[in-house]
This record gives sequence, structure tokens and C-alpha cells, in this order.
Amino acid sequence: MYQLSVALYLLGHDGSGANMNGVGHTFGVSEGTATLWTKRVVVAIVSLEKQAMRWPDSATRAALVKKFAEEGIPGGCVGVVDGVMIPFYQTPARTNSVLAVCDADKRIVYTQYNFPRSCHDARVFNASGLIQNAAQHFTPGQYLLGDSAFPAGDYCVPIIKLQRNAQRLDPPEAEFNLNASSIRVLIEHTFGMAKLCWQCLRGLRMQMKNETDEAIATGMIRACFILHNLHVATGDWYRQDSNHDPLTDAERQELEQDRAQWVQNRGAGNGAGNGAGEEEQGEVIELLGLGAVDTG
Repeated sequence: MYQLSVALYLLGHDGSGANMNGVGHTFGVSEGTATLWTKRVVVAIVSLEKQAMRWPDSATRAALVKKFAEEGIPGGCVGVVDGVMIPFYQTPARTNSVLAVCDADKRIVYTQYNFPRSCHDARVFNASGLIQNAAQHFTPGQYLLGDSAFPAGDYCVPIIKLQRNAQRLDPPEAEFNLNASSIRVLIEHTFGMAKLCWQCLRGLRMQMKNETDEAIATGMIRACFILHNLHVATGDWYRQDSNHDPLTDAERQELEQDRAQWVQNRGAGNGAGNGAGEEEQGEVIELLGLGAVDTG
């Protein structure tokens, strides 16, 4: 319970205090312990990815086609695709691009991680397993709705661009863009809700010193999107009063008992040390992977 609390606190916060050292200070543990616990929890959450983030089957896609058609999008649309930038604030600072697809309920059904910011959305989309294995993901005639940065093709219909020297779009094209714009906001809302709840997505404050750090950073992003889907599944979206304590007295007492037990174990020499962390590094890399990670 206490390890879970440390990891969820890190995932749910942004700012200078949302790093391993700051989180460790908040919970009264060392930076190394906070890092180790976060790794364990992230690996556990990512193990739920296949259950929590699944590409819709043929029956579900057929239902999505009908639902989007009712909103004025011609038959065949099964989701909305876009990219989102995740900054890494600590040296070496950079920004990674994540490609994601959501359904009509703002549930993320596909993600592609670890492309640099410089990669165009069209390149990431075409390189994704979603397109490389299109026959496994689409029935003929089905497609994703994207913005004008995405390539028009068999599996993607972007917002229609105004051609050079043209004064305006033809009426059918203008109507499509109007309807498409109201649907495309689904993916923006999806990213917004995920970042509101799991604020580390606004910018990770981790030092990338080795392959394990790279794997855990990607794992944290994946964990946030998995938790987003689990939250969507409850239908329990709300803004909570910042002065309201979300824990009940019983839950807070259990948390304090957990922490007291951990402190006692550490004093007896049973705490998690650097050796345990080193033993788990290989497992973290194996489970979370390196390079471009595709959930398709």
C-alpha cells in the first residue's frame, strides 16, 4: 500500500517537487527507495496493459462506425488519432511524441511511444504497427479520423485542407470539416483528462542515465494512460475540491500502519537496498522494453 502511494503520488504530480528526491522527502524515504518502489508499481500497472488498452474487435468497431455516423462522420470511422508531446525537463531535456487513438468514450485503444518530437505525425502513423498490420486492425472501409497533419489514405481520413488559390471549401467538404472538428475534440479531451489526473504527463522530471531510466520513463507514461482507461471504465470523472481529503480515516490509518511497518523493517535490515534495485533492472527493461513501444 505504501509503495503504491509513493508511485501514484509521483504519477499524479507536476512541478519541481515531482521528482524522485522530492517524493522521497514527502514520504520519508530515500531517493533510491522511491525510485525502486516506483519501478515496481509501474511494472505492475503495465502488466495490465493488454486488459485495459485493447484495440476494438470487429463487433465493437461496427458499433463505433454506427455511433460516429450518427454524429455526421461518413460510415467507416472507428476512432480518432492524434499525437501528444511529453516533455522531459531534466538534462538532457527533450520532448517525446506519443501517438494515440481513442474511441467515442475517450478510452485510449492504441498507443505508440518513444518517437522524438521532430518526427512528423504522418511518419509516426505510417511506421506504427496499426498501419503495418492494418488487416488485423481494420475491416475494409474502416478508418481513423485525424487532423490535417495526417496522411489521407485507406486507413486515415484527415481534416480537408483548403487548396492553394481556392477561396473556400465546397459545401460537402465544409460540412464534413465542421462535423469532423466536433468529433476530433474527443482526442484532445482524452489527453486533457489524462494530464489533469496524472500530471507527470505535463513533464517528466527524471534523469536519463541508463537504459533502465529510459524504460521506466516510458513505463510511467504507459502507466498513466492505463490508469486513465481504468478511470474511464468507472464512469467516475470529477473535479475534486483541493481542500477535500480523498482518504477515509480507515484508509489513512492503514497507510500510516504500512509506513510504520516499513520503517520497522528497514531498521531491522530488511529494507530494499541498492542491491535489490540492481537485481530488478534487467527485469524492468525486459518488461517495459526500449525503443519505440507499440501497444497494437
